[in-house]
Amino acid sequence: MIVIGVTGSIGMGKTTISSMLKFLKIPVYDSDLEVRQLLENDQVIKEKIKSQWPTVINSDKNQSINKK
Repeated sequence: MIVIGVTGSIGMGKTTISSMLKFLKIPVYDSDLEVRQLLENDQVIKEKIKSQWPTVINSDKNQSINKK
């Protein structure tokens, strides 16, 4: 199996190349999506983040993360 990593700054075409690969039925692992899902759904991860950076977790119902 060949594994290719796509990296780059904002606006360099990472999403475009990923879309092309998906169109060609080549599996694509989206680490940004994976992290987003973990941060939204995993309370243990939120607690660990909160223990290190208490001001990052908002006090709303879902304890969303303040990325600013």
